Amino acid sequence: MNDSDYTDLPVRSVLPELVAALDSHSGAVLAAAPGAGKTTLVPPALLDAVDGGILLLEPRRVAVRAAARRIASLLGESIGGRVGYVVRGESRTSPSNRLTVMTPGVLLRKLQADPELGGVSLVIFDEFHERSLENDLDLAFVLDVQENLRPELKILIMSATLETGRIAALLGGVPVVEAPGRQFPVEIRYDEGGLDRFRPASGTARAVVKLYRESDGDLLVFLPGMREIDECAALLAGMLPEQALLLKLHGSLGAAEQDRALVPAPPGMRKVVLATNVAESSITIDGITGVVDSGLERRMRFDPAAGIPFLEVGPVSKASAAQRSGRAGRTRPGVAVRLWNAFEERSRPERTQPEILEADLAGFALETAAWGTPAEALRWLDAPPSARLAAARTLLTELGAFDGGGRLTARGRELVRLPVHPRLGAMLLTARERGLLPLGCGIAALLEERDTFRGARGADLRERLAGMCSNPGAFRNQLVIRRQLLELMGAKDAVCDAEAAGLLVASAFPDWVGKARSRHGRSYLLCGGSGGVLAEGDDLAGYEFLAVARLEGGAGREPAIRLAAPVEEAALVSLFKERLREVDAVEFDPERERVYARRELRLGAVVLRSTMQENPPEQALAEAVLNAAAGRNRPLPPEGAKAARQLFERVAFARRQEPEEYPDWGSGFAAQAAPFLAGIRSFADLDRFDWLELLRNLLGFERLRALDANYPEAFTTPAGARHRIDYDNEIPTLSAKVQEFYGVGSHPAVGRKRIPLRIELLSPAQRPVQVTTDLPGFWRGNWPLVQKEMKSRYPKHFWPDDPASADPMLRTVKPKKV
Repeated sequence: MNDSDYTDLPVRSVLPELVAALDSHSGAVLAAAPGAGKTTLVPPALLDAVDGGILLLEPRRVAVRAAARRIASLLGESIGGRVGYVVRGESRTSPSNRLTVMTPGVLLRKLQADPELGGVSLVIFDEFHERSLENDLDLAFVLDVQENLRPELKILIMSATLETGRIAALLGGVPVVEAPGRQFPVEIRYDEGGLDRFRPASGTARAVVKLYRESDGDLLVFLPGMREIDECAALLAGMLPEQALLLKLHGSLGAAEQDRALVPAPPGMRKVVLATNVAESSITIDGITGVVDSGLERRMRFDPAAGIPFLEVGPVSKASAAQRSGRAGRTRPGVAVRLWNAFEERSRPERTQPEILEADLAGFALETAAWGTPAEALRWLDAPPSARLAAARTLLTELGAFDGGGRLTARGRELVRLPVHPRLGAMLLTARERGLLPLGCGIAALLEERDTFRGARGADLRERLAGMCSNPGAFRNQLVIRRQLLELMGAKDAVCDAEAAGLLVASAFPDWVGKARSRHGRSYLLCGGSGGVLAEGDDLAGYEFLAVARLEGGAGREPAIRLAAPVEEAALVSLFKERLREVDAVEFDPERERVYARRELRLGAVVLRSTMQENPPEQALAEAVLNAAAGRNRPLPPEGAKAARQLFERVAFARRQEPEEYPDWGSGFAAQAAPFLAGIRSFADLDRFDWLELLRNLLGFERLRALDANYPEAFTTPAGARHRIDYDNEIPTLSAKVQEFYGVGSHPAVGRKRIPLRIELLSPAQRPVQVTTDLPGFWRGNWPLVQKEMKSRYPKHFWPDDPASADPMLRTVKPKKV
């Protein structure tokens, strides 16, 4: 490589410093501004500095191919000489390779197969700021290799926007080398009108047309996903002039289509490239002087409450927006139009959240288990959240990858070798066992790619499978993946009955097997305990059981079922025979207000079948009735059991005074009563039950005798009449006619502490006269006034001057006994 090939790239000035850092340390961090040339110049410059091979990691397949071709071109060679590359399904390597460019996923497979990385002297992580889950795994494993197996192995981390201090510390305090960028001024313009994040295509198209007319270079347009790119392209086809070359750039395109967007436009043409965040970093698109940025991206989110990963459109971070804008200033001054306002800019996050903190960790947990070093013992820039890691390990146990002790099984080791999500890997293994590999590979291919037919075809996965056969042009990416998976599994292509799709989907998503909550309903209860709902009018609503393959939604609403296939109960029993549980269940019928016992065959939270139980355990029935009563706020003992209620209230009051002497019949009373309620099956049985006898037995003879002595149920007047004391108050209360208390010289009291009763004195007509807790004081104080009023109203009654010493029998009306 000649100096003249890169004399104008800024990173050239720090190459000697970088070589020296790697020569004297175990690694280095290179912080190079956009346009510095780090991807193009650093790897070939290090070929002479290391003895062995170099692995260069690029975040995406399109970046791998572009970087390899550019480096080979600068070396004056073709791909396959000293430079090669590997992406999933495509390899351009040879024995003479010294520098191999690959994606993080390819390196993972290489590490698992050859943990020592034989023949490799340097691993370069490019664009590490994107912080994909695979990148974090690769770095943790390479650090483990370096520490325990290959201390001579070097690590280089490169990025344009990077937290250099943290990464240098993670690598053991290695040097940080900073390179200047080559960035022409970029004018940032904000669109104060904003953009509809759910329908960004039309607003973006208008901004593209405006910038196209005002500028003379090529344009790069950022949209969140393939669907939005297609919609925007359809609009722009009729809005741009003939010399505009409209191109697309996203991960679902083939290599040839992606390359068209990277090369210069033909003479007399101007490129307009519609791209996802695949064009944000790590690749160079020649000729770009204008950027139109929707400010949106589609990222995988994981909602732990719902337990589902889902794609969500959201705003990009400030760092990502800066990367996108910088694309306009690589060759000359440019313009970047941001389709959001300056106020919204201030509210955006500084950086994109690392995937390890928010992703589904099933594949992560499988990789670390296969590596052999627990995830908790590896070195991470950000450690995986413990709750999500635990949930991932639970799922892997359900998939058969882990045994009961959390150790990797033989099935788990097979899953590690498959370059798909563990769910899809489990499905492929099941398909192989049942002679359904062509069908399993087709389903896996559909689930690996975005579902672009959601709105038009409902949620039936079988229709997508039929579409792959009848309209292969619309499923070309899926068919490529299907062919690759068939080759990987060593299977020949064949036609399989799509009716078995439900069984295979269930093997991949055992926690998403669902049963309709009602006949012909749209809402389903899933085995994992969450729920899912079909769209209005979806034909799948007629099936009792569904194997769900894709959910979409977030916390606060029931997730939408986007892809599913019907499955028969017999197929579920066959597939999950080791996980099925027979459970004796008791359910309450709110209309009949009684319980019924059933024997249920369950798969997780889903009941596959249910039959009436002939001889159910009586205590379980009683507990179910009591739980239902508590749910409806029915008191125990029931209101109708008055004598029992009175005893219950007396004990409650006595316990407040003497907690060590009397039982607690508060919130735990139902549990204490349950063992004595054999035969209870309904609310009617509760009402008929002898609660008084139960309470007496719970108290026992000695405590009942002490209760009667200290907290009597009634007060007996000098004339021999009994009046019930109401203990259902903060202070026990006694109500009776004032004449009943003739001859009472001391105030009635209860308990060892002699707590005065609250006495409600009534007239002969049962109307309140006085309330007192000091009867002698009342006789001495207010009685003359009351006496005078009573004499005028009830002249035939006896109203003595001194009631405390009056004969209790001298009354006109003899009190009735209670």
